[in-house]
Amino acid sequence: PMTVIEFSLPKESRATIRIFDARGFLVDTPFNGVAHEGMNTLTWNARDRASGVYFYQLTAGGIVETRKMMLLK
Repeated sequence: PMTVIEFSLPKESRATIRIFDARGFLVDTPFNGVAHEGMNTLTWNARDRASGVYFYQLTAGGIVETRKMMLLK
């Protein structure tokens, strides 16, 4: 029950990744720190989460991007 989230940044900046369930409730903040320029990789351990639809939101350098993911156990 782990998934890899990859994201790319044009320059090093402070970044936060938040995970929300399908109802919009925040369930985890697996990253809150400085992310490097270029490709970054984060492994999210969803062992304690139920199968279903989740959304991850990346906030970095004035950009907010949200993507959908499906967790199947």
